[in-house]
Amino acid sequence: MGSATHPHIARHTFASTCSEAGLSALSTKALLNHRSKDITEGYQHLSLGHLREAIERVAAFLLEKACGADPETDAA
Repeated sequence: MGSATHPHIARHTFASTCSEAGLSALSTKALLNHRSKDITEGYQHLSLGHLREAIERVAAFLLEKACGADPETDAA
């Protein structure tokens, strides 16, 4: 049986979804009933879309810093 069809893949999907939904590592660990966060991290596989959004936030932050913009005063 291939790994993609194994029922256990649902736990990997759930762990990844928890992470992308913004749940804390502690919450995800508890929901999966893992003893260690290291085990939980092995279940999380972030999508390219999620990673793209993360790097775009980092890039925007760096651009604001480089240009001397203050996000708190700019938002007002």
